[in-house]
Amino acid sequence: MTVKNIKVAGFFISFLSFALALLFYDAFPCFLTSIFFPVSQSLFESLKVIISGTLISLLIQYFILEKNTINVKNLSLSIFTTVFIDICLSIIFYLPITLEFGINLIFTLAFLIIISIFNQFISYYFIFIKNFGWLNYLALIGIIIIYIILGLLTYYPFLNDIFFDKNAHKFGINTYLI
Repeated sequence: MTVKNIKVAGFFISFLSFALALLFYDAFPCFLTSIFFPVSQSLFESLKVIISGTLISLLIQYFILEKNTINVKNLSLSIFTTVFIDICLSIIFYLPITLEFGINLIFTLAFLIIISIFNQFISYYFIFIKNFGWLNYLALIGIIIIYIILGLLTYYPFLNDIFFDKNAHKFGINTYLI
């Protein structure tokens, strides 16, 4: 199996990872899964679907590439870069549109398709460039910081529309009922 075939399969793996990320906390509710996976249907928790789905997808692809004896360089840098760009794209495009017009399934799926394709190109690039060594360790620290921030905002959300779950009428995982 070539890298290009794995990256095409990675597009579909991304969608399965997004679905897995969406449902994981409901199946296994605990402190650890609340940090990595969405606990409500707020816009902020939608970011966690994208971030954790991307992380799962790239790790699965990494193991497939390693199984096919393809040396993967810069895994943590690849994950950090794709997650960081996904966060930026979500803040710039997804959040303002959904805040203005509400959550739309067609727009959300289109956005996930664009994110998935973009992620495959970024991670494909990182497979073939030189090993950045210490920058990979810095990226790993960046991934950990992102998840610490996600965890803090899950348990201590700001009281604004991005963190509000309209179905449960609460903010974050706590019961700040409105």
